[in-house]
Amino acid sequence: MSYFHYLSIIIIIIIIPFIMSMPIFREIGHIFLDESACLQYLIENGVLTVPIYCAQCGNLGIGQRSLTMYQCNKKDCRKKFSIYHGTFFFNCKIKCNVIMLGAYKFLNGDSSSSIVRELGISKHTAAAWLGYFR
Repeated sequence: MSYFHYLSIIIIIIIIPFIMSMPIFREIGHIFLDESACLQYLIENGVLTVPIYCAQCGNLGIGQRSLTMYQCNKKDCRKKFSIYHGTFFFNCKIKCNVIMLGAYKFLNGDSSSSIVRELGISKHTAAAWLGYFR
């Protein structure tokens, strides 16, 4: 699946409800300030999925190596995979909570220059995100 497919899922599940009733930052700030809380939120809303079996060998034994990485427990497989694979967040060096905060700020009408300054990202990254968020 393409980035645009997963981006549309993010928009439908997360961003559209914000537009309908944009919550104040105080109510949802924990999602943007803590990566694990953001990941939990994205998993609960179906944007990210936790693997239950190895896609390579079919083994049901999957171990969590880090917050976003999993590995097959079968000795002759040991395939590693990310919960970000196939999503908008895949191959991003910036944490998902920072990306979600950028989306929130964009929906609140913040300018790209203020997003760059407040999140500490490059102008190029902000322009690419804003292109996706439109």
